[in-house]
Amino acid sequence: MRSNAFGSLCSLVILLNMVVIFWSTNHAIDTKSFDMPQSVQIMDFLFCVFYVVEISLKMIVHRFYFFWNEDTSWNVFDCLLVGLAINDQVSNLIASEGAQSNMSFMRSVRIVKVSRILRIVRVIRIFRDLRCMLFSILGSINSLFWCLVLIFFVLLVFALLFVQLVTEHVIDEVNAGGQERMNIELLFGSVQQTMATLYMATTGGMDWREAYEMLDAMGPGVGTVCSATFIFYVAFFNFAVFNVLTGIFVDNAMKVSEADREAMMSEQVKRERTEAERLRDLCRHLDQDNDGKIDWPEFHNFLHHESGFQTMAYLGLDIHDSRQFFWNLEQLYDQKGIDHQNFVSGCMRMKGAATGIDTFTIVAEVKALKRQQEEFEAGIHHRLTSMEASRLSSRSHLPASRPEAATMQRISELPGQAVDRQVPQQQFHALENRFGKLRM
Repeated sequence: MRSNAFGSLCSLVILLNMVVIFWSTNHAIDTKSFDMPQSVQIMDFLFCVFYVVEISLKMIVHRFYFFWNEDTSWNVFDCLLVGLAINDQVSNLIASEGAQSNMSFMRSVRIVKVSRILRIVRVIRIFRDLRCMLFSILGSINSLFWCLVLIFFVLLVFALLFVQLVTEHVIDEVNAGGQERMNIELLFGSVQQTMATLYMATTGGMDWREAYEMLDAMGPGVGTVCSATFIFYVAFFNFAVFNVLTGIFVDNAMKVSEADREAMMSEQVKRERTEAERLRDLCRHLDQDNDGKIDWPEFHNFLHHESGFQTMAYLGLDIHDSRQFFWNLEQLYDQKGIDHQNFVSGCMRMKGAATGIDTFTIVAEVKALKRQQEEFEAGIHHRLTSMEASRLSSRSHLPASRPEAATMQRISELPGQAVDRQVPQQQFHALENRFGKLRM
């Protein structure tokens, strides 16, 4: 079930289901009740039926390989959501029949309905950028844990320092005002409270200026040390810790993106193998006489009598001139009848638009042909010159006729590299035949 139309339909239904869940959730909180309108219940039932049909079709196509392929995790996830949707429909049916004995359980089951919105993750997979972001986040869970551990230890170290300094100030200033002591204890009254204050001061939970002014107001001794240490903590956390953590997350995102590109390349290879296998099946169908080759009558009959043009277009070969297409294959492999392997290879090469490599290959082949032509014509010129020298040496005692002498004079005056531009190849053949007759 890899049809683009089928995948688009499933994505559209999932998005529509998300909209319905969004509306039903707001309706429940507004009405203070889980009772939904009849139209919403019908739509929920239709969504459940669609999900069951989708999973059933995939299982029919893939059979046991449904749980042993590259999409195993997604298939298990879909099965889990379908099971939750069926459970929700059964719960609604039991509730509608008046079974009120365990309504608390029924209401807790309704919360599971919202879990179906996780199917939106399945739609994200269609879009490469969103998929890359999602996989980057999932791939950073391990790094996130260790980043939180690092932040915890940084906060713990500075919190212990500030609590000890504040404790020293409170002990020395026993007669300090009640409001000042309350403010200090509110922000720095314990290690955990100090850690929360430091975390909020660097993440936008509070303005760090408030904590700085409170520490600075403790006096020229402890207050100066506390305020200077607090400023160092803010700078250290924002410019050192945050940047290091950002670099770690960016590095993980790059690794996940590279893995995604490798997955796309692997998917492209699998797609090409599948298309090649379809072409091999087509070859076995075209080869009606089972001689291992496909000739022009077989290919022509297939195109014009079995909807062959539509079949080839489905395989990515939009054929407008069937005779020219088959002639290209014959010229490419120098065969009158194309064997199966060459037919598949030729069709795979002619799929899609021409690439830069294809264009460069044509240019290289043309230059090679030009080089061979120049070498051939230079060889002909050398042979004609040798033949003329041999003829003159063998018949030096006979005067040459005027036309023959003029012709030999023109040939001897032609440079080797200019022959290909001044004397056509047909004239060389005619002269060669003529000199052959003269030697006889």
